[in-house]
Amino acid sequence: MLRFVLFTQAVVLLICGGVWLDQHSQPAVRHSPASRESSTIHASGRVEGATPDIELRFETVGKIAAIHFEEGAFVESGTVLAVLDDATARHRVALMQAEFDQAEAKLLRLRNGAHEQERLEVVSICEARQAQLRRAQVTLQRNLKLDASTLVSKQEVDNCRGEVEALTHEVAAVRARLDRLNAPPRHDELQAAEAQVAAARAHWELSRTELRKTELIAPTCGQVVKLGFEPGELTGPQEAEPVVVMIDTRQLRVRAFVEEMDIGRVRAGQSATIHPPGPAQTTCQGLVRVMSPRMSRKQAWTDHPDERFDLKTREILIDLPDSCGLLPGLSVDVQIELPR
Repeated sequence: MLRFVLFTQAVVLLICGGVWLDQHSQPAVRHSPASRESSTIHASGRVEGATPDIELRFETVGKIAAIHFEEGAFVESGTVLAVLDDATARHRVALMQAEFDQAEAKLLRLRNGAHEQERLEVVSICEARQAQLRRAQVTLQRNLKLDASTLVSKQEVDNCRGEVEALTHEVAAVRARLDRLNAPPRHDELQAAEAQVAAARAHWELSRTELRKTELIAPTCGQVVKLGFEPGELTGPQEAEPVVVMIDTRQLRVRAFVEEMDIGRVRAGQSATIHPPGPAQTTCQGLVRVMSPRMSRKQAWTDHPDERFDLKTREILIDLPDSCGLLPGLSVDVQIELPR
């Protein structure tokens, strides 16, 4: 029994000694406000223009006829960068314009009514038919008197009566035609003609829109940084490779990604120092202007051992008053100084 007690005490002493040695072998860690929270925030970022990369593609399928600029050229807003072969589109515009002009001409003719010469022609025909009718009526009256004295046969009297009746209907038809020429156009006829004009105009405008799609126009001022196609190649809106990539390089900025553990200490208006890669590169000063209103998944990774704990970041935009020789797309390190 005594041996068991002694053995137990020895084991306990060995364990306590091991714990004491392990605790005293670790370096002392002093927790102070200055060490827990640094006055500098480091973040990774990349240089971009006043806008992100602008990828331009044609809105219609076609063969590239010409590209007017080379890589590196600076263009103004509204400049035509490239054009497709537009022969078919131009012929379609001409056809639609002719149909529109024809529909407008029909509507104008309907509103103006018949020609004056056509009215005069119908008036003359009407007067001729009336003269024939009067002569036939006189002949009929004479034959009726002669029929009473049996000098004219009954057949001749019937023929005269039939001629008078036929001429009466002809005069009525000619008068109706004249009234139609003198009458204004009906409301339904005007509506039909106006609808044809509107449809023709819509087709014409649609063809002009399709023609404009054969031009690739710069949406803003910027620099052409990449050309994805050559003249003669077939392209379209579904191409993965854009025809032209533009960047507005008039104002450079840095899009930095602040770790989620530091987002509470970053404010708009704080100064930032941009460190380009390479020992010979000079630093550049900037100013935090815009902060993203949401968190996003981490996009830029460095070799810092503690960044694996930060899976999300907050994007901030830092304006650069001077380009400092930086190029869009360059990866940089950002150092944000916090007020003490």
